[in-house]
Amino acid sequence: MKLYFAGCARDCADVVASNIATLLTLGENTWCDEIKVFVAENSSKDNTREIISELAEQDDRVIPVFLEDLDKAIPIREARIAFCRDRLLAEIIRDVSDGLYVPIDLDLDIASSLEADSFLEACQLVASGRASGIFPSSSPYYYDIHALRDREWSPDSAWKEINNAKAWGYFWTQLVYIRYVSSRQKPHARLQAKGLIPIDSAFGGVGIYSLSQVLNSGARYSSSELEQEELNFCEHVVFNRFLDRLFINSAWVIAAPPEHIEFRVLPAYRKAWRITRAGLGDVKRQAKKILLLVNFLF
Repeated sequence: MKLYFAGCARDCADVVASNIATLLTLGENTWCDEIKVFVAENSSKDNTREIISELAEQDDRVIPVFLEDLDKAIPIREARIAFCRDRLLAEIIRDVSDGLYVPIDLDLDIASSLEADSFLEACQLVASGRASGIFPSSSPYYYDIHALRDREWSPDSAWKEINNAKAWGYFWTQLVYIRYVSSRQKPHARLQAKGLIPIDSAFGGVGIYSLSQVLNSGARYSSSELEQEELNFCEHVVFNRFLDRLFINSAWVIAAPPEHIEFRVLPAYRKAWRITRAGLGDVKRQAKKILLLVNFLF
């Protein structure tokens, strides 16, 4: 079986080399007879590009895709990432049409928590035809609500709701964040016994797809929705619309990036203080506006 990792890397010199090395080792320790790591890089300010170039020179299984000044051509972040992912997928399917397509976040410390046995099991679920795509759970909480779509668990865009709430101040925005993000970040302890969890979309830092299913469906990441900044849409939601038989495998667990579950893991008193502080901040800002108005009038 062929295994094709594909990830975007920007300003991540501290983790990109170790991530790529882990992926190559992971492939060697499984049953795959071909492994390649495709890496898209766009105008990093640190030495990420130099590190990728050096790795590619040392190992022909690392295939760099260097892009220039995408920020100007595609100013909205989600649309820019979608473009990069589509470029990587195009590089993969240029010469092959079967195997497993494994998109992964190379700018986070995701690869280090990939455990060989559970990764192999997830790969086999896709290779056997039971699933078109498999995604991991995460511990201690499921973190990637941005990419998650499920009729009951996460039926809509959490970040769109948060953006809409910002006009009402920090207090309301904090409450909306709790309602649409934090409350949906379920504890892994509640998910681990559920086995394969059917969903409409997910990611969670890494996914495994049947490359033939991707090709047959015409799946792509780019969409006009991603170009509307107010929607704050996710490229994985766009891509997963083309596919069915998608599952979160609760037996495949990665470590949730701390920055994504920062509020969820706070003790209750600190959560209460953060909400209170947001409310006090709004009161202070309104008081300043009133004082300015009073000074102007009198």
